[in-house]
Amino acid sequence: MNEKTRTFTVIATFVKKPEVLYPNLSVEANIILNKKEKTMTIPSSYITDDTYVMLKDGSKKRVVIGLKDYQFVEITGGIDATTEIILPK
Repeated sequence: MNEKTRTFTVIATFVKKPEVLYPNLSVEANIILNKKEKTMTIPSSYITDDTYVMLKDGSKKRVVIGLKDYQFVEITGGIDATTEIILPK
């Protein structure tokens, strides 16, 4: 990683050749470090104070967070699929 620009240089091979290639273009990519199947996820906006969700009755419940990205958080404990949560204000 280039510490100054926080970028990486990657050498890649096209599976299908593009019709036109332009010099000096940059690409943004997501690097997937881990992937799980059949997990319970909720939108990140439902997490409050780093580890809590708001229950339907207005109380807070601590949850155990697993993998996360910019949009979703994996819930590995604290609530289950039947727990009703609401978006915190």
